[in-house]
Amino acid sequence: MPEPHPLTETEAARLLAHMRDDTALITRLTRERDEACAERDKLAAAIERAASVRVDTRDVIWHPADAGRWQHPLYGALDLDQIEADYGRTSPALLVPIDDDIQADPVHHPERP
Repeated sequence: MPEPHPLTETEAARLLAHMRDDTALITRLTRERDEACAERDKLAAAIERAASVRVDTRDVIWHPADAGRWQHPLYGALDLDQIEADYGRTSPALLVPIDDDIQADPVHHPERP
């Protein structure tokens, strides 16, 4: 097996520069991964707090009520057939709270303008 030859100063400097670049790349990728994980965790927490709602053709949000009905602070509690007959077709949606200080409470915090 041939003997390794000592590195010249130029080769050592070049090798050191590559190692610094690799370290910087690893640091950047790790930071990006950590930021992506933090964003994913925030999204998962928001989805866990999400409320199932119905949205009618006027973009009015209806929250679940007792006995399979849907409620809105201005219109009261109605069944889905009645809502669709009066206000048009509805679509299911998830209402995800975006403010940490507001809880997903359809009675005290109806949809925000």
